[in-house]
Amino acid sequence: MQAAAMEWWWVLLPIWAIAGIGFAGLFLWTENRTSDSDDLLVNIFVSMLIAVGAPLVVLFCIAVALSMLIRGEIPLTTHRLWGKAPANRNSTLVEMIALRRRSDPNLKDMPHPEKWIIADLWRTAEAAVLEIVELASLLKFDGFTEEEIIERIEAWRSATVERPELPPSDIDSYVRYRVECEAPRYPLDNKKLFARTLEIAKAYAEVSTKSSAAEDSVPREWLEERISLIELDRKLIEMQRIPGGPGGLFLSPKKDEMARIKLRMRKEDELWIYESPPETWINLGGRRGVALVRDGKPIENIVLSMN
Repeated sequence: MQAAAMEWWWVLLPIWAIAGIGFAGLFLWTENRTSDSDDLLVNIFVSMLIAVGAPLVVLFCIAVALSMLIRGEIPLTTHRLWGKAPANRNSTLVEMIALRRRSDPNLKDMPHPEKWIIADLWRTAEAAVLEIVELASLLKFDGFTEEEIIERIEAWRSATVERPELPPSDIDSYVRYRVECEAPRYPLDNKKLFARTLEIAKAYAEVSTKSSAAEDSVPREWLEERISLIELDRKLIEMQRIPGGPGGLFLSPKKDEMARIKLRMRKEDELWIYESPPETWINLGGRRGVALVRDGKPIENIVLSMN
């Protein structure tokens, strides 16, 4: 929303300036026409144009500025008067880490997480919490039971850090269990901190799940070839070729992207190779990858090559 408003504002400023110069020029031209000619109709038309057009431009600019201020946004800046900007995964992580930084001596001497590089944000215990909670929210939306959710996530997470005892049977306790496994220095004894961290992660996961459900992953017309889950890894290797469009770039799939595809897959779901039309490659907007399709609709995708 903020980015869209900023784009409109920068478009509006030159229009306003050009309109102002144009109206001023018309006014001067009208004055000259009045002194040199008695063409009353021309003078009336130009005067009406100035009288009607100028207030409309000013009112439009005021309306845009007011709409931004009502939302708490300050025009021409990224600052806000009140409220929070729409959350994304990185800003949610920053909020979670900043919460721990207030009481954790291991973080107190470090800069505010807003100044951290993104890679460092995703090495924290909070990243594990957010990943698990967000994925659990998606799987719950997909219709899996809590027991199935934990079983699927554990099969993925335990591939890196495994513990001999059985995981808990509810999501909140399971998140705590995984943090204990993967980030033993996290102060789990601070129950209020952990509860608030979970609360922030759940709030973002709810918004993320609703957004994911509402958006179309890729158009159905782009689907080309159905593959099996077993074939997926082989296809990933085959797709490392540079596509037909100019400037083709192969992208290695991220761990969490692959996990979302595999863990969300139900028995009746399908995996498809997709590719955007030839003209998108010519216009440097081509994409090719793998989509998870449910009931004929792509619900998740990995972009593997683009230009």
